[in-house]
Amino acid sequence: EAEKLPVGYRRTTLFDDLELAPGATVSKPAPRRGPVALAGLTAEVKADQPLPALRALVLGIDFDGHPTVACPLGDFFGAGPGVTPYASLPLGIDADGTLWSNWVMPYRELATVTVHNAGSKPVHVRVTVVDRPYTWTDQSMYFHAGWAVEHDYPTRPFTDWNYVTAHGKGVYAGSAFTIANHGKASWGEGDERIDADGETSPSHFGT
Repeated sequence: EAEKLPVGYRRTTLFDDLELAPGATVSKPAPRRGPVALAGLTAEVKADQPLPALRALVLGIDFDGHPTVACPLGDFFGAGPGVTPYASLPLGIDADGTLWSNWVMPYRELATVTVHNAGSKPVHVRVTVVDRPYTWTDQSMYFHAGWAVEHDYPTRPFTDWNYVTAHGKGVYAGSAFTIANHGKASWGEGDERIDADGETSPSHFGT
């Protein structure tokens, strides 16, 4: 039985078990013109090797002509370590392998969702979106998601790795961080720190 959505919400399948050949790209506009918000996004991936496929598939979302989302599909849903079930407020993976997000992503007129297969093997992908009414105001902002990778990062001498630098007005929601450690000398221990507006001492210092 399909999940019952609140009044005004609508679920649409953009790509239904679509086979993407190596190098292929598919794009499709969101079903409803704005101002509305994408309030849910799910993806299902079928491949011989799911983990490499999740990294090879690149998710892109364009809002009102602004390409603001560009990252591996799996990493967008926090699946850097693989298809491991978990649940958080904005992101999660179900036991059947369905990847989902609840980020609210508003737009004024048009949104376009793109999936590109940058891998060397074909992959089957299914993507659905949920949209809902949204009132666009001068306080509204576009949703952004990016990605970065560092290979063979040395553990000696001890150094910091800058994983995000953001400029301008906005809200930083967080990062999904994955370490693939192939050495026994260090397991990647460290503290995360956030400096805002030229602080001489970080206002956020965690573990």
